[in-house]
Amino acid sequence: MVTDAATEHRTSHVPQWKIDEIESIKQLVNKYSVVGVAGIRDIPAKQLQEMRRSMKDVVKIRIYRNNLIHRALDESGDDLSPIGSSVGDQTALVFTDLNPFKLFNLLKSSKTEAPIRAGAIAPADITVVGGPTSFAPGPIVGDLQNAGIPARIDKGKVVIRETKVVAHEGEAVSHALSEMLTRLEIYPMTVGFDLRSVYDNGTILEAVALDIDEAKYATDIATATTGAFKLAI
Repeated sequence: MVTDAATEHRTSHVPQWKIDEIESIKQLVNKYSVVGVAGIRDIPAKQLQEMRRSMKDVVKIRIYRNNLIHRALDESGDDLSPIGSSVGDQTALVFTDLNPFKLFNLLKSSKTEAPIRAGAIAPADITVVGGPTSFAPGPIVGDLQNAGIPARIDKGKVVIRETKVVAHEGEAVSHALSEMLTRLEIYPMTVGFDLRSVYDNGTILEAVALDIDEAKYATDIATATTGAFKLAI
């Protein structure tokens, strides 16, 4: 635990707004039984706000600078410092009284589809299905073709001539293709909060330990119990 004297020395040259942020984190840590570290990379601002709003009754999500998170976790006590290793890149802190498994599943279920940005790496093969579109004839045909999407005009409608993989997994998506995929309402990305680790009343749990199918787990327990009962008979 950091001593009061050490804390006073470390904060003597820190701007007041940073001290206030650190205190805000520490207060939330003391208020909630579960504290999580989640990745938020590539979540569009609008969807980030919508997801935060949809869970606000059971989960409080706050975004701080990583160095302030580290500082607050260190000053909150030795028990929390291990989750500091999960703080990096674009990070949010998650505060709740839900058990960690319910928290993980809630964040997982809140993930949504999103457009792919120019320059982003395709997470899987991106396929455009052949058939009619809602576009009226015009420059859009050339725009589609420039993006590598085979298009033509047929009976007064813009038609995708054939089903085609326009980007393979691991390839960077061009600006032209990104724009056309969005206009076609093809959203290849899945974005949301990636829970990395959780502090739960003194216990540290990593994401791999939380990613379980609760229904299957309950079924397995019931099956094991039934089997044990039969053996006992």
